[in-house]
Amino acid sequence: MKYLLSLSVFLLSIVNLSIAQDQKQATDKNAAEITFEKELHDYGTIEYGADGAYAFKFTNTGNDPL
Repeated sequence: MKYLLSLSVFLLSIVNLSIAQDQKQATDKNAAEITFEKELHDYGTIEYGADGAYAFKFTNTGNDPL
């Protein structure tokens, strides 16, 4: 019974911290915000041994540094 109660308190505290962090980010007007030029890249068929590198271009559209 103690184990179940401790586990419940622990899980509720994690959920509470997560919600508080989301609310802080939503209300912080000076927060950094990353915006990608392209969020998805289709590699198609890659040959064996080929370099599969791709550079995603992004900009900071917020007011704070990333």
